[in-house]
Amino acid sequence: DDTKWYAEQLASDSDFVIAGNLLIEYVPKEQQNLVTLPIEVTAIKEEAFMGNTDIVTIEFHSYVEFIGQRAFYGCSSLINVDFGLAELSSISHVGEQAFDNTPWKSLEEKYIIVGTVLIQYVGTETEINDLPYYITLIDEGAFAYKAIEQITLSSELKKINKRAFYNCFNLESVIIPEKVTFIGEEAFRNNTSLRTVIFEGNVVKEIGQKAFMGCSSLGSDVNNRILTLPEELEYLGEQAFEGCNSLTIVDMKDTDITELKARTFYGASSLNQITLSKTIETIGINAFTNCGVLETIKIGKDNEDASNSALIHIANNALLNTAWYLRSVPEGEEDLLIYLGNVLLKYKQKEPSDIKPDVILPNNIKYIADSA
Repeated sequence: DDTKWYAEQLASDSDFVIAGNLLIEYVPKEQQNLVTLPIEVTAIKEEAFMGNTDIVTIEFHSYVEFIGQRAFYGCSSLINVDFGLAELSSISHVGEQAFDNTPWKSLEEKYIIVGTVLIQYVGTETEINDLPYYITLIDEGAFAYKAIEQITLSSELKKINKRAFYNCFNLESVIIPEKVTFIGEEAFRNNTSLRTVIFEGNVVKEIGQKAFMGCSSLGSDVNNRILTLPEELEYLGEQAFEGCNSLTIVDMKDTDITELKARTFYGASSLNQITLSKTIETIGINAFTNCGVLETIKIGKDNEDASNSALIHIANNALLNTAWYLRSVPEGEEDLLIYLGNVLLKYKQKEPSDIKPDVILPNNIKYIADSA
């Protein structure tokens, strides 16, 4: 603000202070009811128009990509926001409270949409089948706490931001459209009625931490018992499926995940079988702790050699209190080696026993866990 350049901008004939493609501030020389954004602007700085009482209509062009937080906050006369053809909008980020305390936002009856970004659902329907097809992003908290039971997501959807469906206790199923690449943290957390999640495509690369935490009914649909994670998935956040008590079978063998983070499936008390990807290198703290009936853990496809897996580290308590880890020495045997991929986790010997058998490790064992 104290620069010579800024002073020159204020002294110019322009109503806008612009640096490159960033609109920094709106400084009208006279009262303006209609504002058209300059064509070179692709980003609007936070609070750029905040508190303006004159603007009634603002016209966006299709090149705007970024709207900062509180950009139009408190524009008390703003009733028209023209995005042109919404399908052509490039907006990919809308900051918090960008349009709060404006008449425009309060006039919307069902969906508040900025370009192709759905920032809030203000309707009351429990079944939603009319989302505009051009919606590419569902923003933070857009449906949080709503009593929706069913929703058909738009075919062009690419991102579901954090807490988008947080605490939607009545939502029963969701089909993730084929173009979605990102699901944010806590996106579906505590959707306690959610029984089915189906990924139409394989391009989801990231599922954030706690994304499905507390979805206690997930996996209970008899027609969709298996939760299959998409092939291009690279990141699965901590506690992503913690407390999903109805999950029985998880298939993630085709993913590109390299780390199963802490508490990923913690307390999934009905989980019986999981197939891991051969790309997984580490399994984190409490990843499967208290998955009491987990008996089967596979790596890769049925006809693949698990010894070729990338697994090099399993946290000591990653499989605590699972049936797989708590196995006893089989009848007629004197000892048992518990290992997964190339990692030996535990050596068990039948007790009481005076026999001290030679221990022969399988050829594929490359790593021996602490206190094995």
